[in-house]
Amino acid sequence: MPYFISTETIVESINNLKNTRNSEQNNMLFHFLLLKACKINSLDSQPISNINTYAKPITFNLTSLFNPFENIPRELNFLNPFEFNNWNQKPSEDWNKWIGSRFKNNIIGGGVQWRKILIYDSNEEKLKFTYNYLDVFKEKCNISKQKVDLISLSIWNSRFLEFDKPFTVNQLINKFILDYNITPEERAVFFTTSSNIKLNFSNKIHNSKEIRNLLLNKPKSLNWLNPNMVQIVDSKIINNFKGVIMKRDHELITTEELEQILDLYGQVILSGPPGTSKSFLSEKLKQNGNFGITEKIQFHPQYSYQQFIGGYIVKGNDVKYEPGILQNIITKIKKYHSENPTNQDAKHLLLIDEINRANLSQVFGETIQCLDRGNSVEILIDNKLESFSLPENLYIIGTMNSSDRTIGSIDHALRRRFINIYCPPTPDVLIEVCKTECGISIADLLEKLNSKLVESHNNKELVIGHAIFFNDKLIDSNGAYYWNNKNLEILFNYKILPMIEEYCFGDQEQINFLLGDNLPKRIIGEEFIREIQNFTLGQTNE
Repeated sequence: MPYFISTETIVESINNLKNTRNSEQNNMLFHFLLLKACKINSLDSQPISNINTYAKPITFNLTSLFNPFENIPRELNFLNPFEFNNWNQKPSEDWNKWIGSRFKNNIIGGGVQWRKILIYDSNEEKLKFTYNYLDVFKEKCNISKQKVDLISLSIWNSRFLEFDKPFTVNQLINKFILDYNITPEERAVFFTTSSNIKLNFSNKIHNSKEIRNLLLNKPKSLNWLNPNMVQIVDSKIINNFKGVIMKRDHELITTEELEQILDLYGQVILSGPPGTSKSFLSEKLKQNGNFGITEKIQFHPQYSYQQFIGGYIVKGNDVKYEPGILQNIITKIKKYHSENPTNQDAKHLLLIDEINRANLSQVFGETIQCLDRGNSVEILIDNKLESFSLPENLYIIGTMNSSDRTIGSIDHALRRRFINIYCPPTPDVLIEVCKTECGISIADLLEKLNSKLVESHNNKELVIGHAIFFNDKLIDSNGAYYWNNKNLEILFNYKILPMIEEYCFGDQEQINFLLGDNLPKRIIGEEFIREIQNFTLGQTNE
């Protein structure tokens, strides 16, 4: 069964995109997106021929008033998506001709504002953005007060696409970011994710006639029904709307992929800042995987070789040898297979939380060599040297907080024996699962907090994870985490702010640079809501 975005969802996205900017601002934003789709950036010059290479299918996605399977008139068949309220753009040619000529001419021969944004090398016929292009956009387009709703724009951009399974708002946003090569800095400047559109699906493409009827101020010369003025979209364009592979949701890696990696290498470390779903991913694998024996332990600074491998301990007046966690797991695995002779291919799992909090060289000792599966070592077990190795079907997953500066790093000998999978904060996962009473986007708030932290510390580890906003006590009837004003205030003042103070070593000047002058004071009530809204929108007194 095919899946398309429903007409009602597209109509809702259009209503959200209607805005009060003037036409010059709308055209600048529109042209900017097309330039980004053509891979124009501020780092290296790109050939002007990129417009012909990349822009046509993207322009059709972004502007066409007709779906790719309709008869399409030869003129007035597309619209700047920021002009739904006022059709100011009325080129006589169709979208195909416009992108190949007028768009290029507008950019190269544009007014003063484009000379402040773009550098054009006429000799090499190459383009690039100026170093301060974002500052110019902020000034010219009034961005700080009126950002573009990224959810609605992503829905509009994907309205022609056919998928083989249901998809999420987050997947549409990911696709938009990839299509238009949007950087994190550009996303923070231009876009918000504060709207609450619910995705509805249809098994056929949306009713584009209904969409066209929503347009205001249509040109009087418009005659979309004239049978002598129609053409079919090029088949190459149509092919772009079939078999599109969606980028997966917020997870950097799926449990299926994680299990495949474990099949190949035996052990993995999931590393990243706190609250980035490392333990959640390992627990999900434990619960969903078809494992025989599963064990979960947590390392700490006093964790010893005796506890993990085995050793002599004092019990009363006696000193006796006791096997450690790892030996016990191996014993359980052997027993499992003896009791289940038909299930010799069963896999087993050991989860080690906070793996880097212990002295790993000391905890593993000589058995570190056994992590190279197939190797064995001799260890002393109850005064006897015995051969020790790890079963091929025993998987080990460690989780590691990469921002904790109080603990040492994993030494090279151990690190090279583990596959390291980095789990970053993913604010987009919050778009659909977190709602607020005050109307701000939790995803935007986390994105802004982390971008300021990285800017201040130049360290991707000293950030805040998305899971800090997951609180099962706040789940509403729709299954979302609902943050009312008071609960958001408590979370910020007593959980988020202490983390920021720790990252900044209590440096008040640096804290104020991150949050402005008022939020660090642990303000409450209406003042807090006003300041957190201003911070999220980029209106603090930084």
